[in-house]
Formats: sequence, C-alpha cells, structure tokens
Amino acid sequence: MWKRQPRRRQWSRKIGDPWQTPRQWDKSRRINPGSVVTIAPTFQSGRIAEGEELSVERGKAAPPQTVLIDPRHTLISHRSNRRLHFPIRRHPVLQRGCSVSFWGTSACSRRHLFVAAALFCLARIGIAADERPNIVFLFTDDHAPHAIGAYSDFFKSINPTPNLDKLASEGMVFVNSFCTNSICGPSRAVIQTGKHSHVNGFMSNGNRFNGDQQTFPKLLQKAGYQTAIVGKWHLGTDPQGFDFWQVLPGQGDYYNPDFLTPNGRIREDGYCTDIVTDKAINWLKENATGEKPFMLMCQHKAPHRTWMPAIRHLNLYDDVEIPEPSTLFDTWEDNASPA
Repeated sequence: MWKRQPRRRQWSRKIGDPWQTPRQWDKSRRINPGSVVTIAPTFQSGRIAEGEELSVERGKAAPPQTVLIDPRHTLISHRSNRRLHFPIRRHPVLQRGCSVSFWGTSACSRRHLFVAAALFCLARIGIAADERPNIVFLFTDDHAPHAIGAYSDFFKSINPTPNLDKLASEGMVFVNSFCTNSICGPSRAVIQTGKHSHVNGFMSNGNRFNGDQQTFPKLLQKAGYQTAIVGKWHLGTDPQGFDFWQVLPGQGDYYNPDFLTPNGRIREDGYCTDIVTDKAINWLKENATGEKPFMLMCQHKAPHRTWMPAIRHLNLYDDVEIPEPSTLFDTWEDNASPA
C-alpha cells in the first residue's frame, strides 16, 4: 500500500542574514566561497567550497565530516561538493551556537564546554591503542585568567607560571569560551557528562551527582583507557568510571587534608596542593607504562577561598606590591554570591 511521505522542509542561510526563524529565511540561498559562517565551536577551520549550500533539513543524517565552526567567527571546517544537512530534532532552526557532533547528531548549546566535548570525541573514536593519546587533565579552582602568564602579563613578574605557559605555547589557548555553570560542583558535573546542569541533574552546590549516567571517563574505559582522579571532586557521591580515585571530601582542607578512597577515609600530612601533585605523579609512575593509554584528572583545591598558602609561602609577598585589579573594590551589588 502506497503511503504518502511527509514533506521535508528545508531552509538555507545566506551570509550576512541575521539568525532568523525558518519563516523568515529564504529558500536555497547560496553561500559565496570564502564566506564566514559561525555555527559551533571546533578546533579546525577551512573555507566553504564554491556553490556549496548550507542548509537545515529534517530527517536526513549529516555527513561524517560535520561542519563545526570556531567560536571566534572563523571559517567552515568542511570541503564538499554536496549539500550539508543537519537533523534538528525538536525545532528545525539552526540556532547560533548549535553544536553538531562528529557523528552527525546535533545538540544546541549556546555555551559549549570545550574540554568535555574534546574528551568525549577522543573516547568515541575507534583507533588502535598505540594511536590513542594519553590525557592529563589539570584542574585549578577559582583564579582569574590573568593569574596565568599565557593569558596576561598582569602578574607575570611576581607570579610566573612557566610550566603552564609552556603547555599553552605548545597547544591551544581559549580566549572566548564559556562555562555552562560557573558554580563549583555543577561545573564539574558538566565536565564529567558533557551535559547542561538541568540535564545531568546537578544544578547547585549541595546536590548529589548521579554517577550512573554516562560520563567521559566511562567511555574512555570502554575504549581501553586506564583512568584515575586525584584531588577535588565535590560532587557528593563516589566517583565512577575511574580505576583509581582518591578525592577530597567536599571542599577539603588545605593543611593535613583527608581523602576519600574506595577503601575508606585517609589523612595525609602536608599541604593539599603538594599532596595532590605527588599523588598524580606517583600514579603516573606506576601506570604510564605504555601498555594501555591513560587518562588522569589532577584536580587541585587551590586557590579556592579561604586562600591559605603553604607554610613556606606565608611570607612570600611581604615586600612585594601587588597591582590592584579593576574589580578589587567591586561591591557585587548586581552579582550573585561567589562560589
């Protein structure tokens, strides 16, 4: 029996047009070669092929090489003689910030978390073990970007960060990125899941993270990685998806901190930053043998308030005049409380 096929609705966006609803878009408008189109964040860029049409169509899968655009309004990362189609599940509107994954599915997000997306992609790519990169995830807590020399010279003379600067010079620095939730615990839940707070269920400090949901460490484990996390966790439940974990309870302490482990609670003597660093290094020495790829999350508590330095640093800046940032005397009248 013949069955009438649903009509496909298609819209195309011409460069220079504002981001509009489908009714406002003109149909089948061509994009000139070399034009700049901003759709979603990516690590690559390129120019659109001549005569190629960027369109949104219901019910058709995207090609394997999906179009992902740099958030700083750079260029398209796809060359093809065919049209580029994207399935928009709930509403056929290609919104500003729409993120199209490597596998041809879409997830609209105005504020995309780059690290989680990158790690999810690494976890999903099926390649040989000796071709999979090792991942060391370094996490610091609650400092301004200009505290790192790679981002600013503001504190470079009194607070040099040569090792972080070297990592930045050999990699990528994000100067126009956004977090989905700036509060401590929720931001960590987003990194684990790659999902917005209202989707992963952890929206405020004090919530308990549902570790049964999919996370990028679990995906890496399935891809043959050995995984570990040391330091601050702050999600209220035991970590899942890690072969090794020793994490601080809640915010943790700066001096002689306790750690939660699979075998119970332990106390370590010393300063928290030193202890977390040593735990990370020791795990790498024991497990980075080359037999399996690894992913280590080294998550520091510092410099989260109450800003307690190591004993050896108590008098470090006694004779140093520290420049005042422009926000030093901010009254916070129109802002939420700091995390």
